Amino acid sequence: MVTELKNYIANLNTTGNLALNITKAAACLKSQRKELESQMVPEAARTYTSLLSEIRNIEKEISAPEYENQIQTYQKLRVDMKTDLEERQAEKEELIKKVARGRQVLTGNQFTDHDSINSYSQKAQEHYDDYMEAQAACNRKPTKFASAISLILATLLLCSTGVIYYMGESNYFSAYYGVDLILLLSVFVSGALIFYLIGLLLFLRIRHHVKDMEMSGKVLEEILSRHLGDTDITPESIQAFKNRMAEFTRLCSAVSKSEAAINQKAAQIEELNKKLEGCGVTIETQQKSQWELEKKLDHLSGCKTQAEGLKHIIAENDRIREEISAVDLALETMTSLSSSIRDSFGLYLNKAASDLISGITGGIYTSMSVDENLNIFLNTKTKLVPLEQVSSGTMDQVYLALRLAAATLIQTGDERMPFIFDDSFVLYDDDRLKTGLKWLAGTYTNQIIIFTCHQREAQMMTANLMPYHLIEI
Repeated sequence: MVTELKNYIANLNTTGNLALNITKAAACLKSQRKELESQMVPEAARTYTSLLSEIRNIEKEISAPEYENQIQTYQKLRVDMKTDLEERQAEKEELIKKVARGRQVLTGNQFTDHDSINSYSQKAQEHYDDYMEAQAACNRKPTKFASAISLILATLLLCSTGVIYYMGESNYFSAYYGVDLILLLSVFVSGALIFYLIGLLLFLRIRHHVKDMEMSGKVLEEILSRHLGDTDITPESIQAFKNRMAEFTRLCSAVSKSEAAINQKAAQIEELNKKLEGCGVTIETQQKSQWELEKKLDHLSGCKTQAEGLKHIIAENDRIREEISAVDLALETMTSLSSSIRDSFGLYLNKAASDLISGITGGIYTSMSVDENLNIFLNTKTKLVPLEQVSSGTMDQVYLALRLAAATLIQTGDERMPFIFDDSFVLYDDDRLKTGLKWLAGTYTNQIIIFTCHQREAQMMTANLMPYHLIEI
């Protein structure tokens, strides 16, 4: 009880309220401040700033062009190029087959290129020209007629020479003109020889033309038979041959174009293969960059998650700082108010409690005092009695005096709050109870409510004619 009374006196002296313990309140606030400080994460702000810088750097890195995802574009491009490559390969194979067939046809006809076809056509044309020229020469009537006439004249002259020789000097020319027989025979023989030579030459020439025609005809027949399957040498067959050579020329041109197209396709295929290889390298590079991007994005996500967590921690730190500031402000305010209350309210409290203790104890103790160490003394007419030396009943009376004094000082104005006692007189003996109740009834005119589970208080008030109203629950 002594300790309890000291605490209450300390509370009243520092806070003006019996229920407020400034020491415990200060200790509680300090403990709360220490707990709040232990909840703070000092490095959160610095780590958050570092994370924000790292996040900005990562976002700047992943926005670079090399991290742009173009894998699908290059994959589609690679598929298109493969399709194009297969088409060009097929076209090349078809051209190779076409060239092979064309070359086979040309080779089968003993042709290799345009020059061989032109040369062959030119030779055939020359043979045809020779054939036609020889045929024309053989069919010339004046030449045949001249040859026949020359031979006839030579024969006639030879016959005439024989006749003249047989007639001797009696021939017409010697008889009438006096021509010498030898001379005449010489003339006739010479003339016969000359006409014979002319006729022979003309005949031989005709035979030469015939041989030429036959030779050219054989060559032409062979040519026409090979290419047309016909041996008739006619302008129509020659024209057909020329058309055939024109077809070979077109075929050779087509083969040459196809070979050029094959070379072009080969170059295109080689270029496509290089592009495919480059596309594959690009896709691998893209896949590597996307893998690196995924790692950076995972790291970025982790940094953002960590930053978000730190953001809450920083907000919690700010809240904790505000609470710490509030605790500091509360401590400062309590200290300031406690000093003010100690300087004013404490003096009034001691005086009011001293005025009440005499009536409550029935004059046994006339006043009470509290020293600077909160030691309580009761004043008698002869000495100061420490609180530790009084009975528990007297301590209850001191406690009542303190509470009533505090209640009196706290209430201001005309209106008064009722006093409520909850089994406050349990430790009072009958004399103290009687003295206390009579003193309360005579001193306070405002409402007094007493909660108790005993009948003693009601019996005491009835015996001493103190008005009251009893309510049983």
